[in-house]
Amino acid sequence: MKVRKRFWLLLFVVIIGIGFFFLPKLTNAKDSLEDIISSIRVYIEALYYVRNAYIEKNLDNKKLEYESIKGMVKALDDPYTEFFDPKSFKTFTEDMQGAFGGIGIRIESRDGKILVVSPIENTPAYKAGIKAGDEIVEVDGQSVVGKPLDVVVSLIRGEVGKEVKIKIYRDSDKKYYEYTLKREIIEVPVVDYKILKNNIGYIEFYEFTQNSPQKMIDALKKLEKTSGLILDLRNNPGGGFEVCGNDCKYFYIRQ
Repeated sequence: MKVRKRFWLLLFVVIIGIGFFFLPKLTNAKDSLEDIISSIRVYIEALYYVRNAYIEKNLDNKKLEYESIKGMVKALDDPYTEFFDPKSFKTFTEDMQGAFGGIGIRIESRDGKILVVSPIENTPAYKAGIKAGDEIVEVDGQSVVGKPLDVVVSLIRGEVGKEVKIKIYRDSDKKYYEYTLKREIIEVPVVDYKILKNNIGYIEFYEFTQNSPQKMIDALKKLEKTSGLILDLRNNPGGGFEVCGNDCKYFYIRQ
């Protein structure tokens, strides 16, 4: 009884504290403060019983916390809204910096499959013959079918110079292929440009990273005398658009 009393007292204090903290921010929210508190109460009670009544005592409390948040975000059914735990955020930050230890492939998750969007030219994956559309089924002997994209990325990336084994399924051949690749520093290409027929400028914009603004500006300057411009955003995974800051205005003017 004492445990339950302490629990409900703690719950009351937590709810009141959260209520005072969020009240100014919730005045324009769709849900009332009472709705939010009710949801928090259910969550805290469920967490209490999991941590105190589950048969396994060595629970990873951080994992419980992160997975519960991921579940909430997943319920939005929005592919563009995602929660990053510290490990996932580190991967995202590496992408934004434009360089990391890996094998040189862009991948995406589609219908539970991890698919290669494209290999990056002159990287281990490109030289080995990995192709766009290949499905990654194993990394270092571990099945990645149905695993979250960030988990697969963390398995493929790693220390430069260390090997990683990749098993893929190529639907066009109806065959499996295995590759042992040595990780290298992968510098993500941001912009590629050229002049096509009829003096038409062509820019392929790969990704929004920290050096994207200057790379784009340099490309635009090279194409200033062209009679037209094609901006190719196909297979662009996005990124931190805010990294371009005031330089974004330059993009708009030039386009």
